[in-house]
Amino acid sequence: MKKMKKTMVLLMALMMCFIMAGCKKETGEEVPTGNVYVPTFSEVQGDIDWINNIMSSGNKISLLGEVYDRETYEYSEKLITLDVVTGEQSSRDLSFGGDDDKVSTSLQTIVRYKDGYMAVLYHYTMPTQEEMDSGYYEEQTSYDIVILDADFNELSTVALDELSKKVEEETGWFYAQYIAGDQDGNIYIGGDNAVYVLNSEGKQLYEIKFTNWINGMVATDDGQILVMYYDEQSNMALAPIDKNARAMGEALENVPVGNGNTGFFPAGNGKIYMNSSTKLYLYDLNTQTSEVILDWVNCDINTYNLSGFAALEDGSFVAVSVNYDHSGDDAKTTIELANIKEVPASSVKQKKIVTLAMMYLNYDMQEQVIKFNRTNEDYRIQVKTYVNDDYSNYEDAYTLFQSDIASGNAGDFFLAGNGDINVDNLIAKGALADLTKLIETDEQIKMDDFIPNIIDVLSVDGKLYSISDSFNVQTLVGKVADVGEGRTWTFKDVMELVKSRPDSQLLSYSTKDSVLSTMLVYSMDCFYNSETGECSFDSEDFVQLLEICNTFPTEYNYDDEEYVSLPTQLRSGKVLLTQLYLSDFDEVQLYSKLYGEPVNFIGYPTNGTSGSVAGFDNRFCINAKSKNKEGAWAFIRQFLLPDYQNNLEWRMPINKAAFEQRLADAMKVDEDNVGSSWMYDDVEIEMGPLDEAMVQTIRDIVYGINTESVYDESLYNIISEEAAYYFGGEKSASEIAGIIQSRVQIYIDENR
Repeated sequence: MKKMKKTMVLLMALMMCFIMAGCKKETGEEVPTGNVYVPTFSEVQGDIDWINNIMSSGNKISLLGEVYDRETYEYSEKLITLDVVTGEQSSRDLSFGGDDDKVSTSLQTIVRYKDGYMAVLYHYTMPTQEEMDSGYYEEQTSYDIVILDADFNELSTVALDELSKKVEEETGWFYAQYIAGDQDGNIYIGGDNAVYVLNSEGKQLYEIKFTNWINGMVATDDGQILVMYYDEQSNMALAPIDKNARAMGEALENVPVGNGNTGFFPAGNGKIYMNSSTKLYLYDLNTQTSEVILDWVNCDINTYNLSGFAALEDGSFVAVSVNYDHSGDDAKTTIELANIKEVPASSVKQKKIVTLAMMYLNYDMQEQVIKFNRTNEDYRIQVKTYVNDDYSNYEDAYTLFQSDIASGNAGDFFLAGNGDINVDNLIAKGALADLTKLIETDEQIKMDDFIPNIIDVLSVDGKLYSISDSFNVQTLVGKVADVGEGRTWTFKDVMELVKSRPDSQLLSYSTKDSVLSTMLVYSMDCFYNSETGECSFDSEDFVQLLEICNTFPTEYNYDDEEYVSLPTQLRSGKVLLTQLYLSDFDEVQLYSKLYGEPVNFIGYPTNGTSGSVAGFDNRFCINAKSKNKEGAWAFIRQFLLPDYQNNLEWRMPINKAAFEQRLADAMKVDEDNVGSSWMYDDVEIEMGPLDEAMVQTIRDIVYGINTESVYDESLYNIISEEAAYYFGGEKSASEIAGIIQSRVQIYIDENR
């Protein structure tokens, strides 16, 4: 093992974290006043592959982690102690395994206890080689509580054998997931849906059972034990244990529980820190109120990589993140430490703030925002999200997001997910900026870099009002014997296939409403011209669409018939078509083999030249009124550069060279692409490198696309509401088509 270094490498400092400042005028310029939190980043030197716990004492933090030996395939434990003020670092190996080589022991879930710590000691008895060869053996696991002093030396062990046996007899298994200790030395163990309270010798005093799952447990500085759990309505709740009643107390109010991934940390004075997926809160147990202390993204910390945090005695915070790099031959783990201090706002370099609006912040976007903010000298991205951590306000957030974008109040630019925002309506209102000039003046990115027809799909009247880093393809697949070898077909063609195969299903597990929804999303170009606002829902095509949908059941009863695997249904002709979401290349050869005979990726019914349509998950648009268009483009462009485009996974790059390279790589025969065996229901399919024919099929599909998937919830609701009268037999398809045409045209005219 490498020798631990005692120095810390300074990475970057002085990034504005959370603003608590005003401004004052000075020589004609605005100068910030007050204080802000600012992180200083450094790298922890050590060969830890995973961090289990982070503890703090004074100005020191201790990182308990695991080291993986890639030669022996064994894990060992290491403790790294850092003095955040001096930078001094020390480390030592930890071992609690005893002399039995057959038993693997690890330290887990460590917490404060009296003047030191306590932790779960997990034991795993490895099966013998004979047992593994036989294939029949029971895994043997057990738990203890180990008591440690302030220097993590073992003082004593509290056996949990008696408790474990009792719980296993009652529930079938035992898992010591959460632990805590009070001032009397009692030990609290949280399982899936019960808390077991033991004295310091391990004798059970009582237990508290929960209707649903427990999600966390913490002891405050005064010894109060708090439990986070799902209540009877499956909502996240936080409540103290009433030690006198030996039961849960009343649930606390106004708890910022987030999405259930909340971490706890005692803050003293009847308060606790609560770490959600985006923010650090300080919750007051007495007043049952909370305040935001830090916004992690504004601190340039990716919460998806955040392993833990600690509060130091000087009022600063330390956040520890673990980053994994799997791009090379060997996995690389980097442990990053952020020391977050309060400093005068005037001491921080001021950048132009550019606001990015989006429904919620996913991992990839968070990573790119942080990367940009750490490196760009002129601009800083401020993220404006609409969905709460627990997604409880999703519908209201969706409405507000749409409203803010339409009114220009969403910020400088926004990210429209696949179907989140009707971009065409915004273009018609003049709400979006043309990106063409920004691309033309870019020194590294040119319009010729992109797949031309995909850019055409995104363009309106020769102008590019949105751009995406990637795309996916939706299409329909069928046997050549059923759908022919052409690249397009109409609703009339589909209806003729339905009539010619009365004993077959067009699509499996589908209903009238689901097929209507699918066809409207992927064949909308047959009925609606988004550039002109004209629609033709009273056409013969739409009447035939309604008639096709009406051949499906109103509801699908999965219990009506004995289950038959999809491959069997496809090969026998019981099911004719399958929907294919193409984001990588394996699906093409999968479906080519799934049917057992030649297939055609014919796509959805269309009036165009291709039935395959494009979808865009990340679609950037810039507000036409934004004064920071160059700043917005500075962020967007990083998604279009070769470094990013060449490393996309499970999405097709919009850069043509990167796309073609992906195809070339998919044809190579090497150790990373030697083939594999996939199980699809009851059929085993051998997968391997693509051949020339498959690559040409993918090219034909991708380079033939001339439209995109469209989802407008309001428009769909109008159509679905009226179509129900036809599906119910109250009116004819032609009558309903006329009514839909009238209502939809009014809706389109009002929203353009």
